[in-house]
Amino acid sequence: IYHDGTNNILNSDNGEIRLMNGSEYMFRAIPNGANRLYYSNSTKAQTTSTGFMVNGDLDLVDSNKIRLGSSQDIQLYHDGSHSYLDNTGGVLHLRSVDDVKIQTNTSELAIKCDANGAVELYNNGNLQMMTIDGGINLQDNKKAEFGNSGDLKIYHDGSNSYIKDAGTGSLVL
Repeated sequence: IYHDGTNNILNSDNGEIRLMNGSEYMFRAIPNGANRLYYSNSTKAQTTSTGFMVNGDLDLVDSNKIRLGSSQDIQLYHDGSHSYLDNTGGVLHLRSVDDVKIQTNTSELAIKCDANGAVELYNNGNLQMMTIDGGINLQDNKKAEFGNSGDLKIYHDGSNSYIKDAGTGSLVL
């Protein structure tokens, strides 16, 4: 341990540098290897040959962000009331080897993107509409409404098909 006039230096020419409390590791600097931080003698963060790895939760207080990209193009954070995933550069791709589900809470499904390509839209947890090969499908008794006040409605009730006009303007077929 020495001071070179500018810097305080802790040097080990023969091996790793360890900060320990008895037999419990707190920090290890391994030559040509990982630098590790410990909690209760368990590795919680370390450098790797490809970057940095965290073993366990990464807790950030409100409004602090996880930023990714050379220009910090994607940011993940919570502002104390709401959670955000901001993308400020290019297209945001969400990828999964299986289905992707967007839920409003742990039990209510809002959108489901099936791995086979179909997209399903839900309201109050009930399937309302889905994409099918060549178009869309509205389930029985689900109405396609047109106009600001639902002036025109088209639907099928399981037995019959309906076109309902609310009487505003002309219905031209």
